Amino acid sequence: MTSPIRFFFGECRYIIHSIVNREAKKIIETFKRLSKLQLSTNYQLESLRLKKITRWKSFWRVLLKDAEQLRKNGQADLSLAALNAAKDSGLTNPWIEASRAKSYEKLSQWPKALAIWDELSICKNKDVSRIAIKNLNNHPNKINALISNLNTVIHLSGNEARFLPQATPTCLQELEDPILAEVANLEESKSLKVSARILKNCIAAGLSSRLIKEKLASLLCELEQNKEAITLWQSLLNSKEIKIRTLSKKNLKRMSKKFLDRLRSIIKRKGQPILHLPKTAPSTLSELESAIIKETDALRKAKSNDCSLLILETSIMWGIDTDMIKAKKARTLLSMKKYNEAVILLTPLLTSDNKKAKQIAQNLIKRCPKESQMTIINPKINNILRKADDSEKSIESTLELLADEILKDPKNDQLHKALQEVAMKRSRLNNYKNQQFKEELTLYMQERAGLEAFLEIMEYRHSKKAIKSSTNQST
Repeated sequence: MTSPIRFFFGECRYIIHSIVNREAKKIIETFKRLSKLQLSTNYQLESLRLKKITRWKSFWRVLLKDAEQLRKNGQADLSLAALNAAKDSGLTNPWIEASRAKSYEKLSQWPKALAIWDELSICKNKDVSRIAIKNLNNHPNKINALISNLNTVIHLSGNEARFLPQATPTCLQELEDPILAEVANLEESKSLKVSARILKNCIAAGLSSRLIKEKLASLLCELEQNKEAITLWQSLLNSKEIKIRTLSKKNLKRMSKKFLDRLRSIIKRKGQPILHLPKTAPSTLSELESAIIKETDALRKAKSNDCSLLILETSIMWGIDTDMIKAKKARTLLSMKKYNEAVILLTPLLTSDNKKAKQIAQNLIKRCPKESQMTIINPKINNILRKADDSEKSIESTLELLADEILKDPKNDQLHKALQEVAMKRSRLNNYKNQQFKEELTLYMQERAGLEAFLEIMEYRHSKKAIKSSTNQST
């Protein structure tokens, strides 16, 4: 424990540094800016945990980690704001600048990112300089790869690209307007799926501006790919710009109403009363989870399992796929005597972080011990089958492993079927090697191939033991 005297002198030293040391003043100013920024994110800025720091070299690495984590959380604008908080206070270095460039890239503000990389390419820090040069050299390749990809997508759809540039632009962001023009052109011919694919490819290539995301979200809504659309609108809620956040909230509210209307219409079509769903849509879909659980429980108790299941499946399709919703779906499947489907859902819930969902899964899975035992065996069989590639050696070793498992559990149908599958694979391999192109094996021949493979392994092992035994006796 720090003594009172040492604590007092420490406080005095910090106050003196704060008054005299220019670097300390800049850090204090940065702290103030970061404190305001903290209000915009749930992520706890580690740099704010540092107390009484007066040296930049003790501070910048922690700030760098904060910026990186914010980018990973999909908050590139806040990442940039954190780095700018230091820069605006007069604190920066090549690593901070490189991180700023990465944040600009995430925001698809490529001209600013490239300008920073250009400056860093001649900086004295060789490691940063090397990274900068690599990014500058890779950028034209990134542009050409995206143009080539988009031309291929458009051509395969039976259309022709009209607006994509022939020459390579200097910056990826210059492709935004031509791409949006191509998408608008494709929309006129009702090629919505192609348009959505183009925009998804753009985002994957690093061109994920607000306009690109908004357009893709709108297309996904039209294509009834609501879950993806909602995810995009939610990502825009993290924006620092008030206009973007407002627009995103408005669209999420619209999606919430559309979803609620869908659920209410399902229940009405089934001739059931609506007991728990609200008449007015909340601002986000997630707020409906509690009402959905109560509604589906009531439907199940009213023996309307098909309606309950349809409500839960619709909810999952729209992105409300929490562990509690999955647990309720499993319970409904059990009521419909669909045990295998229920167990497939319940098995991963046994290790759920949601205590209630975990408890429900543990209680429900006890009702179907046979099916739950099958799900325990399945992963083991899948692991064995993964090892059986198209090489003869691999197939033989897989047959050996399956034979061992059958000896342990001779009544397991899954193991026998797996053995048959690999035996067929060996037969096809042998046919190919001998250039004998025969018709596909019948079910009878498949079973026979599995049995023959098992007997071959047993005979080989028996003969091997006999030879070893006779050798030992002779010596």
